Amino acid sequence: MIEVIREIIDSLKKRVPEAFLKEGEELPEIPIKEKLERVAEPVPFNRFYLTEEFPPHIDPSDLIPAISDVPEELQEDKEVRKEVEKYGTDALGWYQPFHFFESSWGIFIRWRGIKFLAYLLNKNGQKESYVELMKHAFKLIHSHEYFHFLTEWAT
Repeated sequence: MIEVIREIIDSLKKRVPEAFLKEGEELPEIPIKEKLERVAEPVPFNRFYLTEEFPPHIDPSDLIPAISDVPEELQEDKEVRKEVEKYGTDALGWYQPFHFFESSWGIFIRWRGIKFLAYLLNKNGQKESYVELMKHAFKLIHSHEYFHFLTEWAT
């Protein structure tokens, strides 16, 4: 499993190098209150529980509102880019641990984060329909956050 994860990371580093920290660079800490105030439009779903499938099968078309309203030519969201530069992938989506957020724990994914990652995938050579790019972006963000859930669940 670790080898598969390393292969995925290496592949992503080649395709989307700007999504990774440079040597010696650190992400700033995001106070949870600021994070919640800053993000107003997470995709509306609550939480995912551990299943035998990794990651659990989720059909992004069931979760992403108005996927057909996305223009065929994805545009860069400069505001989200600045947030990613400042906060890292937490600007796209995040996991709130059940150990600290009993009533509001779960995976939260921003709609604008999905569109931004779809734009990056397209810009870096992933030539598919915008709907497929949106689905890939959703699955990437969800898989990342689901890993955080599994890590917490294992502790």
